Amino acid sequence: MLAGFDELSDTRAGFADDAAACDTLLQEAHIGTVTGGSFYRRPADGKRQLRFCFAKEMPVLRQACDQLRDAFAD
Repeated sequence: MLAGFDELSDTRAGFADDAAACDTLLQEAHIGTVTGGSFYRRPADGKRQLRFCFAKEMPVLRQACDQLRDAFAD
C-alpha cells in the first residue's frame, strides 16, 4: 500500500521527503518501508509517499501498529 504523509511533513521533523521518512520510521518506530519514489517513472511524483507491506502474520502487524503509535503519539 502506498500511503501519503503530507500532514506529517508539515508538522514533524524527519518527513521532508520519502527518503527522510523511511529513515525516521526505521529509527523511531523500527518499521521498514520503501520510498514512494521507487514506484514512479519520475521519482519526485512519490516524494510524499511510502510503501507499506502487509504480507505478515496478524501478531506482527499488531506489533507494528503499536510501535508506530508509541513512536508518534503526541
